[in-house]
Amino acid sequence: MVRRFVLLCSLPLILAADTHWILFRSGPFTVYSDAGDKTARLALDQLEQFRYAAGQMLGKPDLQFVWPVRVIVFRAGELNASSTKLDFSRDCQVAAFREKEPLSDEFKRSLARHLLDENTRKLPDAEENGLLALLSTLDIDVNRITVGRPPAERTRDWARLQMLATDENTAGELHIFLSNLEQGGSVEAASHNAFRIPASELEKRVDAYMATGNYRTRTWSGSTINPERDFHFEHLDPDEVKMLTADYQLSIGSPKAADGYRELHGPDADEGLGLAALAAGNKADAQKHFADAIGQGAKGARAWYEAGLLETAVDKKRTDLAKAAELNPKWADPFLRLAETEPGPVRRTFWLKKAAEASPRDIALWKELAKSATDAEQYSDAARAWAMAEAAAGNEADRKAIEDERMQAEQARMDAEDAERKRKQDEQQADIERVRQAHLDAIHAAEAQANAKLNPDGKFSGEGAVKWSDLEQSGPFVIGLFERFDCIGAQGRMVIKTDQGRTVRLLVADASQVSVGGADAKIACGEQQPVHKVHVNYTRKLSQKTGTSGEVTAIEYRDAQ
Repeated sequence: MVRRFVLLCSLPLILAADTHWILFRSGPFTVYSDAGDKTARLALDQLEQFRYAAGQMLGKPDLQFVWPVRVIVFRAGELNASSTKLDFSRDCQVAAFREKEPLSDEFKRSLARHLLDENTRKLPDAEENGLLALLSTLDIDVNRITVGRPPAERTRDWARLQMLATDENTAGELHIFLSNLEQGGSVEAASHNAFRIPASELEKRVDAYMATGNYRTRTWSGSTINPERDFHFEHLDPDEVKMLTADYQLSIGSPKAADGYRELHGPDADEGLGLAALAAGNKADAQKHFADAIGQGAKGARAWYEAGLLETAVDKKRTDLAKAAELNPKWADPFLRLAETEPGPVRRTFWLKKAAEASPRDIALWKELAKSATDAEQYSDAARAWAMAEAAAGNEADRKAIEDERMQAEQARMDAEDAERKRKQDEQQADIERVRQAHLDAIHAAEAQANAKLNPDGKFSGEGAVKWSDLEQSGPFVIGLFERFDCIGAQGRMVIKTDQGRTVRLLVADASQVSVGGADAKIACGEQQPVHKVHVNYTRKLSQKTGTSGEVTAIEYRDAQ
């Protein structure tokens, strides 16, 4: 709080004083200063040499930032304390230093943190923590870089990286070791590929090195930058100084930022006013200023992004967020918010992929992508997203937790697929049963109609028929199970299965002439329920039309089955 109080008191004096401001640009850095070009050149050289050294260790020669970095170097007396980290402002990351002051170890660690987060996949916690500690004590003297100065806390993780970076036999291969780990390789494989020794031997060497308590340093030539020759300054006009001051006040959370933006005009000033209004909790004013900035052709991604978040109409929200993503495609947030506007998994997965590619260390984002890809039935993408989530874990415990979550999600997916498959099968079976039952109902209706005509009172009356006792069981007969009665117009056909397994079909030409004995049986069309054993007398009379071998003269019901 003390640092910010002094800054808020001193910054307005910059505008009132007759000061001369210049800027230098190189790579992602812009250095502003009112303390003369030599001081600004020195600060820019330190920043670029630090970026170069980190890139050498990581094997990535041109490390970049998601947001440009602005560094302000004040004249003596204008700033009481320097920045210890980068702070997010309107369209950049901002830090401020006193003239002739080297980068502090705390600030270098913050700078290294950004470079790792925004340029690499996650390293194992031990190596990443060691690398951050190692880079925090990097010393720069124009184009001479010295690595190895011990930090306040000498951890084993630091000692491992310090030993490798300062030993002439391993320093040149350190980037291979770290690159293997970044690509998801094990420490064992990385140690073998880089130094041709097993990981156990590497750890023995770390033990021996720490036991000596004698930590060496190594100095090498940095980038071939010549600050006097390669850095060219530009002059700032008064409005540019006001914008610089307002942006810095915004980055440290000062309410005076809005006052600075009000003295300016154009889309950048309205963007700043919108962000200041948001910081003060005034969303209505913020939305108005963002709309004004966009109406003037704002080039700042944050104006479009924040306008999109405040927008209620979905189509307009998507337009604003898509423009923010276009203006800064390295920024994951617009893609993530676009995914939230999509009701379906396919489009949602599309935006989440872009967000995850822009932020490959975000475990939660990879997991969200994996689940969305599964919903979209993009199973190969889901598998890759789970693998990337595991790769972003810095230790075995976190990896195991992600693996367990992946297995649970996979099991839930398979259970859901099984349930859906069973639902469809049940639905299909129910449909088949519905059709079958409708068909049977139609048959039964026809049978009932025929049966009514054949046998109006539901049974053979026997009136006019020869009595069973009079038949003396003469003539041909068949004994078996009465299984079915097929109605054929006014006639019927008995289907009888004999004890020998033979099927006999006999015609009932006139039910009133058939003698029935042994039961008060009702014969209905169709399958007989229950099935009875019968003794049937008939006369031989083949009929191709009805498929029968005789005509029934008498039926005697015997044991019911």
